[in-house]
Amino acid sequence: MSVDEQVRELLRSATPYPEVAIDPEDVRRAARRRRSRRVVLATGLAVVVGAVGIGAWNNVDPPRPPNPTPAPMPTEQLMTWQQLPDMPLSPRYDSLTVWTGSEALVIGGIQRDFSGGPAPMPELSDGAAFDPGTATWRSIAEAPHALASRSYGPHVLVGDTLVVAEWDAWLAYDIGEDEWRTLPAPPLDMAQETLTADPEANVVYALDPYVVEADHAPVQVLDLDDDSWSSLPPSDLEPRLDQRTVVFTDAGLVVMGDDTVGRDRTPVEHAELWDGRAWTRFDDSEPGVNGSSWFWTGERVISGYRLAEHSDQRGGRRWRAGALDPETGVWSVLPWAPGDGARLLADGWPATSGAQALSGGYLYDDTDGRSEPIRRPDEELQSGGVVLGGGWLMSFGGLRAEPGQEPSRVTRVDPAGDVWVIRLDLQ
Repeated sequence: MSVDEQVRELLRSATPYPEVAIDPEDVRRAARRRRSRRVVLATGLAVVVGAVGIGAWNNVDPPRPPNPTPAPMPTEQLMTWQQLPDMPLSPRYDSLTVWTGSEALVIGGIQRDFSGGPAPMPELSDGAAFDPGTATWRSIAEAPHALASRSYGPHVLVGDTLVVAEWDAWLAYDIGEDEWRTLPAPPLDMAQETLTADPEANVVYALDPYVVEADHAPVQVLDLDDDSWSSLPPSDLEPRLDQRTVVFTDAGLVVMGDDTVGRDRTPVEHAELWDGRAWTRFDDSEPGVNGSSWFWTGERVISGYRLAEHSDQRGGRRWRAGALDPETGVWSVLPWAPGDGARLLADGWPATSGAQALSGGYLYDDTDGRSEPIRRPDEELQSGGVVLGGGWLMSFGGLRAEPGQEPSRVTRVDPAGDVWVIRLDLQ
């Protein structure tokens, strides 16, 4: 038996969950359906695992070879959660949670005692700030309207300002002044925004990932100095990109995306760089390299989502999460996720901080390619607000389903006020 086979056998014995096959084409089609605003309001909220793309420059140096997949930590060495006293907020789930650099903000959420059926809309607008170093809380100003998790609208931190784009309402929260203000809506409508920011210029970049580049959908720019909007010149590079994501890097603004018409069913990824004067196209990646929820680690742009190797076997396609170094144009693949299972954030938006990303139930560190499994703090706790930052992993609130219920579209639940933390830099 090969080493890889032994590792997979160990995973199956240590983590008794069925393997999951993932088809990128199915994911993309589902993402388009679910992220449409009208469909969300009509049928309920779904989490998107869309596949978008990257590319690379022609490079003199050869690309970095694929990293081996590090073995997961043995079960007895899994990171240990510490439970703290409950939040000074009412029990809730799906809160908007943000790491500011020194505190975790917990804002809004949902408090209804059932889950399922039509999508629950955000209900709460109050919030608080938590300092994990001292395990203390302070109150913060109430938002102008109810807010909830990233599933309801993206957010981005710009220096000391939190910008939230929830549905048609854009808000800014000045953390130092503890003040909210309403922002003007962008000139061109975006059904679902992808956001990034240049803190030094105090601007936010936004676009709609599901409108192709050629359909009069330029990157829109919000200047927080005067709350005014403008647009970058549109790119005329071919092929035009679809499934776009904006990521701000040390090299400039990078737009990740893939073809509007693919050459075959194996994805080929692209990326464009705006250097402040013009758009430049990186060379293509190898076929099959892609990802989603792209973020900047400080060294390269990487996919927040990864797959386990056994998940990539349907239809003979190859889909592996990748990374792009925008300074050199070198692209590479990320290590396979070690496995699947009912761990924290096994589904849902990744939590990212620096070179770390929590998704698929594993905390991945891009500095060494290591993945560590993260269990839920309580196996019955779901939909907590997860925060990663400052050497801490934190979970706030959540819900627990009442026992003994038959499967149905509506499940009775108990909203929670739980606070759980892991001190990552002591592990």
